[in-house]
Amino acid sequence: MRQGKHSIFWEIIALGTLILGLSFLGVPMLDAVLKPSPPHGIVIRLNIVESSGFDPSVITVKRGEPVKIILHGMDVSHSLVVPDLGIDSGPVEPGKEKVVEFTPDKAGTFVFYCGTLCSVKHHFMRGTIVVEE
Repeated sequence: MRQGKHSIFWEIIALGTLILGLSFLGVPMLDAVLKPSPPHGIVIRLNIVESSGFDPSVITVKRGEPVKIILHGMDVSHSLVVPDLGIDSGPVEPGKEKVVEFTPDKAGTFVFYCGTLCSVKHHFMRGTIVVEE
């Protein structure tokens, strides 16, 4: 009878160790499943020119394919304006985000700029959208 109790004790310990070990293996898999997916779009961080300006400042997209740009305000109020593509995001406040969606219908290189006075070097807040065929 005594040996049976020890046997059950060690079986419980072995089973607990096995479950604990498998849970450590499963955590990274669960993390990938439960973690929110990254935004499907082009993320642009908006900083004053002294802190890098538009990041990235060059965007390449395809003509006729939908484009989603996610603007993240980092420091002061900014905006994204692309006159030749009819885009004006309006102000994006610090800590906020705004989504701009469009489908370019013509190929070419288009200048974008910040339409909100953001610093003494505001006029350098520029970037380029390259629309390929």
